[in-house]
Amino acid sequence: MIRNEAEKEVKLTGRIVSGARRAAQFTQLDWVEAQCSAKLGFRPYPGTLNIELLPESLLTFLMIQANSGMELTPPDSSFCTASIIPVSLAHVSGALVIPAEEVRIHGRNIVEVIAPVCVREVLGLKDGDEITLVVQARAAAWRHFFPFIRAVIFDLDGTLIDTKEIFFLVIETAFERLRLPAVSRPTLVEAAAEGGFDWDRILPEAFAGRKEEVVHRIQAAIEEISPPLFLERNCLIEGAEELLRTLSAANLALGVVTSTKARHMSLKLGPIKKAGVEKLFQAVVTADDAERQKPAPDPLLECARRLGTAPGQCLYVGDMRMDIRAGKSAGMRTIGVLTGFDTRATLEAEEPDMILNSVAGLKEKLGLVDYQ
Repeated sequence: MIRNEAEKEVKLTGRIVSGARRAAQFTQLDWVEAQCSAKLGFRPYPGTLNIELLPESLLTFLMIQANSGMELTPPDSSFCTASIIPVSLAHVSGALVIPAEEVRIHGRNIVEVIAPVCVREVLGLKDGDEITLVVQARAAAWRHFFPFIRAVIFDLDGTLIDTKEIFFLVIETAFERLRLPAVSRPTLVEAAAEGGFDWDRILPEAFAGRKEEVVHRIQAAIEEISPPLFLERNCLIEGAEELLRTLSAANLALGVVTSTKARHMSLKLGPIKKAGVEKLFQAVVTADDAERQKPAPDPLLECARRLGTAPGQCLYVGDMRMDIRAGKSAGMRTIGVLTGFDTRATLEAEEPDMILNSVAGLKEKLGLVDYQ
C-alpha cells in the first residue's frame, strides 16, 4: 500500500554550479514578481542560484516535482508557465523555480533557486560548494513519478545477498592453496567489473604459456571451496526481506537477474529461501538463460519478458557498473546500491536514476509503507 501523508520535510543535496545567466530577465518580469510576492511572500532577487543535484537526490526531486508545487501563470500565451516549490537553504528562505519543459535549458539534474537576496553572497557560496535544500513537500509516492512501473528487477550478489566478503575469501583461499601470487581486492573487482571474469588481469605474465591450465585449476579449487563458505556466511542484505514483502504487497512483479550459473543457484538462494521470500519472485534469470550476459541487456529483457512487462515498465537495482549499463541499455530505470563491489564514484559515472546505501532505503524512496 502507498502512504497517505500530508507534508513532510525532504532534503536534497547538490553542488553549486554556474548558470546560463538568462534567469535575471525572467525573475524581473512584473507578473513573476507579483505572483512570487503573493505565493511566496517575497519578490525574487534578479537571477537564480543553480545547483547540480547529487544522484541520490535526483529521483527524490523528480518525485517532489511531480507531486508538489504552485504554478506561476503568465498573463498571455507569449510566456511559458513555471512552477515554484518553497525551500530553505541554511537560514535563507527561497523557492525552486521549475520552467516548463519546452523552455528548459538545463539538464534534469540542475535546479534553480530564487530568493529575496543573492544567495551566493549571503551564504558565501562558490562553484563546487555542497549545499542542502530543505523542502516541505507532499509525500512523493512512487506512483506519482513512476505511474508506468510494474516490476522491480534485482541483481543478486551484493544487492540482495551479502556475498562481497565471500567472493574475496574464495579467490584468496584458492590462490593460497595453489601457491599463486596474491591479488589485491581492487584488482579482483576490476577483473569482474565488465561481466564474466578477466583472468588476464590477475594472472602474471609468467603463466602466459599455460594460462588455460592454471585457470582450470583455480576454477576447480573455487568449486571445492565455495559451498561450505556460502552455507556458513551467505545472508540477506539487512532490510531486503522487508523490502521484498513490501514491494510484493504493492502489487509489483519481482524478478532477479544474476550472472551466476543455474547449478550454483541453490547456494546463492539459500538465505532467500530461509526467509520465505523465494516465491515472491515471478522470474529468476541466470547466466544460462541469455546468449549475452550483463552489461548486455539480454538477461534483463528476458526477465521482463517472463514477468510479462515492457522493459520501460521495469526498475532495475544493482551494485555494479555493469548493472547500470545493462539496465539503461534495456530501457529500464536504474538504481545503484553501495553494498557490493563498486564505489559511489564508479556508479555515479554511469548516471543511474538514484544511488542508495542499500536496497533497504528503496522502500522509503518509493513512498511505500510496511507490508503488515
